[in-house]
This record gives sequence, structure tokens and C-alpha cells, in this order.
Amino acid sequence: MERFLSDQEMARLGKALNTFVKKYPVHVLAIEFTLMTGCRRSEVTDLTWNAVRSDRLNLADSKTGPKQVWIGTEARQLLDLLPRGNPQDRVFRNPTSLRPVTLERIWILVREEAGL
Repeated sequence: MERFLSDQEMARLGKALNTFVKKYPVHVLAIEFTLMTGCRRSEVTDLTWNAVRSDRLNLADSKTGPKQVWIGTEARQLLDLLPRGNPQDRVFRNPTSLRPVTLERIWILVREEAGL
């Protein structure tokens, strides 16, 4: 089912994300990046620095096979907030454990907070 958020729902989503940014900063950045790029959740959580170019992502293993995702200035600026690791390191990872983030739990919390 294809569904788009209304302007009011987007505003509530942004407000909900702001409530979680201090406790889950990398998770919130990953969700925002997902919203900006239209990437699938697994494409974001599995994203490595090796796939990041200045204006695009080179995804070797997406659901539909290899593909390029063009990213805008805002998405690029978001990536610039994250510490760059080795090429094989995940982009969105927990800063203390260095393990990749998972978004299932936080996404449920954000949706509940936003009333979505």
C-alpha cells in the first residue's frame, strides 16, 4: 500500500524525532537519512562508507540488485555529521559499541510519539 504523510503528520514526525535525538542521536540521523533518500531501512543500516560518494550512494546489494541513489545537499550534510570510519565500516553505528544501529524499536517509539 502506498501512502504519503500529510503536512501535519510530517510536522508531528519531526517533533517526535526531536524528542529522541538526545537519547538516540545516530538512530534519529538514520531515520532522517531514510526519509531524505527514500532508501529502504536495510539499505541505510547496512550502508558502508565505501558506498558513499559525494553526490550518490553506490549500493551493491539492494533488494532489486545493485543501484545508485542520488543524494541531495541535506542528506550529504547529515552524513558529514557522522565520524568517518574505514571503508568497510557501517555509516550508522552505535558510537560506543561500534555495532550497526537497528531501527525497528526506535521507529515504533517515534511513530507512537507522533501518533502515526
